[in-house]
Amino acid sequence: MPKRRVNLCLNDETWRRLKRHAEQRQISASVAVERAIEHVLADDEAGRQRRMKAVEEIAAMTLGPLGTWDEMEREIEQAHMGELPDA
Repeated sequence: MPKRRVNLCLNDETWRRLKRHAEQRQISASVAVERAIEHVLADDEAGRQRRMKAVEEIAAMTLGPLGTWDEMEREIEQAHMGELPDA
């Protein structure tokens, strides 16, 4: 796959850290940046997959009928004030 050239502006401290990281692994700074970007993108995708699975699991739960927001808000307030019996 052909690669694209990009310009990247880093502050001095970030550049030093990148160079040190690359030297420790005996790779170029550009390879270190490429790997870091791939890592972030993979983490984003993994997080998206976890969130989708959580939504699916919640949707599959049998929670019974839910009241309107006004009803739930009233029940929360009553519970907070100790007006509802413990479930």
